[in-house]
Amino acid sequence: MRPKDYLSQVRHIDNEIDSKIKLLEDLRARAMSIGSLEVKDKVQSSGGLDFSDWMDRYVDLQKEVTDKVDELIVLKQRIISQIDRVENPLYRLILVSRYLRDMRLGEIAARYNYNYGYIKNAHGNALLEFKAKNPEVFHD
Repeated sequence: MRPKDYLSQVRHIDNEIDSKIKLLEDLRARAMSIGSLEVKDKVQSSGGLDFSDWMDRYVDLQKEVTDKVDELIVLKQRIISQIDRVENPLYRLILVSRYLRDMRLGEIAARYNYNYGYIKNAHGNALLEFKAKNPEVFHD
């Protein structure tokens, strides 16, 4: 796995959490529309699920979101400690901004008053140093 792919896990898990939260919102809206009926009544358009079935699904999905958030926290803590091994403070700033704060390189350059080309080059060097400082992750 390349350093960029390893660090991008944060963004992927974050996107997965966002997607599940949107599903939760949809499920809650459906459950509330069904909840206005009798709990024992079956709803034709829902494939025969009653309010308690919808709520069970909602609770299950909510647990999945909680588990993913816990996974994201652990991953971020591990990556922060790995980034802290990088000696160059600019490289650390770039890695944290790009992979933990999900900023684009252009945004990083503008935010910290650097030329985009300089930040792009420094990003490449930061990834190389990150890989070198974390051999337990990148054993070729």
